[in-house]
Amino acid sequence: MDVDDVPRDRKITYEWVRDPNGKVLPSPGPPGYRTPEGYVWGHSLESFFRISLLPGINYMRVYSRSMLKELGENYSDEDFDYPEPHPRVRKPWPVLSDRRSFRPPLSDEDEGSDHDDEGDKMLRQTRRRKLLETLLLMESMKIKHDNVPELKLTQFVVDNNTSDPVICPYKTPYIKLWAPEFQPFVKSLFAKHMFQPLDFVGSFGVKLRKVIDETGVMAVSVDGEKGFEDGHVRSILRFVDPEKVKAATTKATNADAIPDVCVYIASQASDVHNSSIATVPGSVRVVPVTPVVETRMDTSTCSDNVPDRVQPRNIPEESPPIANEELKIESMEIDSEDRKDGASDEDTSEDMSRSGSKESAHLASTSPFYVDDMPKLEEFIPEEFIPDILVVYDSTPLAHKYKRILPAISRDSISQEHTRVAHLHTHPANAIGKGHHSYVRRGALTLPEPLYGCSRTGQVTVAVKTAELRGHARRLLRNEADMYARFPQHLQQEYCGYHLVRPIWHPVPVGPVVPKFYGYYVPLDDHGNAIDELYKSFHEDEDGPVSGPSPILLIEECGKPVNPSTFSLDERSECYSLLCRLHNANFIQNSFYTRNILVQPGPLTRPPAERSRRTPSFRIIDFGRGEFQDDVELERLPASKRNSTERQFAEKIRSEDQDAHKALKLDMCDY
Repeated sequence: MDVDDVPRDRKITYEWVRDPNGKVLPSPGPPGYRTPEGYVWGHSLESFFRISLLPGINYMRVYSRSMLKELGENYSDEDFDYPEPHPRVRKPWPVLSDRRSFRPPLSDEDEGSDHDDEGDKMLRQTRRRKLLETLLLMESMKIKHDNVPELKLTQFVVDNNTSDPVICPYKTPYIKLWAPEFQPFVKSLFAKHMFQPLDFVGSFGVKLRKVIDETGVMAVSVDGEKGFEDGHVRSILRFVDPEKVKAATTKATNADAIPDVCVYIASQASDVHNSSIATVPGSVRVVPVTPVVETRMDTSTCSDNVPDRVQPRNIPEESPPIANEELKIESMEIDSEDRKDGASDEDTSEDMSRSGSKESAHLASTSPFYVDDMPKLEEFIPEEFIPDILVVYDSTPLAHKYKRILPAISRDSISQEHTRVAHLHTHPANAIGKGHHSYVRRGALTLPEPLYGCSRTGQVTVAVKTAELRGHARRLLRNEADMYARFPQHLQQEYCGYHLVRPIWHPVPVGPVVPKFYGYYVPLDDHGNAIDELYKSFHEDEDGPVSGPSPILLIEECGKPVNPSTFSLDERSECYSLLCRLHNANFIQNSFYTRNILVQPGPLTRPPAERSRRTPSFRIIDFGRGEFQDDVELERLPASKRNSTERQFAEKIRSEDQDAHKALKLDMCDY
């Protein structure tokens, strides 16, 4: 089937019945709930209605539910299943933590509103499991094991004693116990409230859950939704013979087929200690507690998706010396020849999607430049922790010191007692792509204390963009940094629900428009001064060779270039809406090609393993030629100059809009 024949899923299917005596709809209409950009917003597709301008006249407008409520005509909350929520920011899956509080995420995972279509209540379980695995791996690197060259996961847990088993609060034997060397550490996690008693941290099968406390790991089966709430035990539980767990998981059988050991009723987690055996109506068989059966469960069932061996990174505790002499930037190993501006969009896009795939295989997992197992940074860095200094390690022997120029933050004008220093490892093997004037790599970022990422090394990955050894290239990179520094935060955030972005008539998701901005850093000279004036020596229409390290732009990594020929109509409209929103905020990208539109599986509120291409997340990138029209500065111009500037900017918007229709294969008759 041709993609143009694929019907839309995002349609306005409801029409609001007007009062026969109703008046002409006001202009402008009721504000209702709006996004920060001012667009009409609804929590779901069912929150949008077509409504006639005048009763009996087939001339329609589109109102959201909140607008209808303000209009007041034929509206009653009782006609709806739930109150209309407000627009809210949807948080990306968190990977940053603060060592001072020792809490898991710096910003909790997105839990959705009461009526969100998240559906999956296992998010907290997944988060706790990954966090526990990470912390245990990090702790294991500090513990010395005699005659054990490589740490194995079997040292995290040990078997319960079959002759004299340790009994859990449910009056049944533990499946596994924490290894003695890890018991103090695990207890400290509970003491600092990082985990709650009886937290779910994993699954053995469809209904079987792993529950932990300070002593060990238990296996329980949950009866329905009431048995799982907020990630810990709150309701009816059935406890399963541990000997059957592995077999049930292997055969993918239903948990109900496993014989029960006993049944308890616990309305709250704290009631478990005082609960008694009770008969539950139904086919559940209640039997007394039996002696523990020796379990031969693999340790992998207690720590999902963790490698059998842990190999700590070979990262020195002391940083290499900082280079003071002027250094020549190393060009990328891929696509080393300069591109001409006339290079085809398709060629560039293909290079970007393939870059680095061959080279990355040459890096060992113990290399400080190995990034394959690191999480991407998709959160904002809190302003108080934004790095002032960036120490960069590449394939050269010496580290290079850089200073943040953008974004400008409040503390920059105040004398600081402590400078926030971050470390960045970047290598040609981790190339993401090469543009006409720049290179992009995936870099491993170590943030200033007390921030750390949920990885074995505490690092996270970001996209690292540098410029070629040309004055024009450096100028483009600086202009791109200026653009990112100007972007309002809401253009880098996702909101729940949908909004109407004219001229598109169909609701589109409120996704981010551009990647998050993590800073623009310039190299320091022999005297510690930032070298940030080089690009100014070249006019916009001039170019020439330059020397010295390139400044560095750090942004969120957001996927691969799109292929609109495979898009549905909804996806084309969604991509087009990003450009419309950019223009609405007085920005022009000035280089709208498919290579500069990225897509990745979503939603970003889910952990990476649970994201899907069916729910894509798009971004517009590459703002080296971008422009911003500042209304405040515009008002200061003489009237004639102001009108001329506005006309020129509007013409550029129209031209870029046409480019978008061509690139996205978008029919103007059907948005």
